[in-house]
Amino acid sequence: MTPADLVGGVRPGLIQKTLFLVVGLVVPQALSATPQDGPEFHGRLMIDFPGLDTPGGDPRSLRLKINGEFQTGIDWKAQFEAGSFELDFKEFYLDGALGNHTRARAGQFREPMGLDGQTSLEVIPFPERSAPTQAFTPGRNLGVMLHGGHELHWDLGVFADSSEAFDAPGNERAISARLYGAPEDGSKGILHLGLAASFRNGHSTGLQFSAGPGAHGSSQTIDTGLMPDARAATLALELAHASGQWTTVAELMASSVHLPQKDGMTIGGAQLSAVYSFDDERSRWEPELGRWGRVQPTEGKVSVEWAARLAFTDLDANTIEGGAQFDWGSGLNLHFTSRSRLMLHYQRSQRISAGNGLDLLLIRVQMGF
Repeated sequence: MTPADLVGGVRPGLIQKTLFLVVGLVVPQALSATPQDGPEFHGRLMIDFPGLDTPGGDPRSLRLKINGEFQTGIDWKAQFEAGSFELDFKEFYLDGALGNHTRARAGQFREPMGLDGQTSLEVIPFPERSAPTQAFTPGRNLGVMLHGGHELHWDLGVFADSSEAFDAPGNERAISARLYGAPEDGSKGILHLGLAASFRNGHSTGLQFSAGPGAHGSSQTIDTGLMPDARAATLALELAHASGQWTTVAELMASSVHLPQKDGMTIGGAQLSAVYSFDDERSRWEPELGRWGRVQPTEGKVSVEWAARLAFTDLDANTIEGGAQFDWGSGLNLHFTSRSRLMLHYQRSQRISAGNGLDLLLIRVQMGF
């Protein structure tokens, strides 16, 4: 039995029932406990301005975040998006310790897949995540996950697609896992290695892989369309190295897609990026989460970094005709505080065998509190 078959064997509603059981056991304890501290409130506003063939002038993101901790050791977090002037529930979860190096999380949160996918959009040195990340990482869904580790960290969870989670049979279900660690993590630099896997069963709802060129709202996309009764096994390799003023990241992703009465087909993508900090104030590394944190500029100074990225995404394979795309771009980021920055980027996006490419001038103002 393959992992994809195991996912398919999960009965409809089992993930939801497990989630409700965990939350039902944890919430009464949390609510009866005295808060460790008052809740923390954070937010961000991202505004994109029009450039060459670039939509903009509207808020890219208006995010509100609330998080806290109870004396029982249970953390909680909620996020809401209002970028389209409509309040959109993004994330809510409870996270508690099960032992010295193991924790459990239940709610709606990001599935453990990819370094780019785990790092916040307000932190990554590009206006948008890479096309391979858009295509092959599942984002936030309802689920239950165990995670932990000491020097070597791991995440393992079961998930149901948020948009389908409360529907009858046919919703997408998945098992996702990530293993990562930093063999070198000290004053001389950071070397991070990671491996992630996601096994998904789309049932009648189907699976879909799609990506844009790295500019929010752009009409150019590659897209497989919905594939009913599809199953997919996706692997992601990640490598990051930081030393001195340089940071480099490489990711490789591939998905084996199985359609009814057809042989398996493989689609995939890769991205390579480099960042140079002119004042040695590069992004902080968060080893327990396996992701990048914020740049911390010296008070009263502006931290400047240069970033460049190459990405290739191929969603064509036999009867799957999603298209292929090559992207490259470069730009400057000016960090005024740990939560506020100005981004000036150029990107070239070329669909393979589809004529002229797309030139994008990306200008973003980001403010946070």
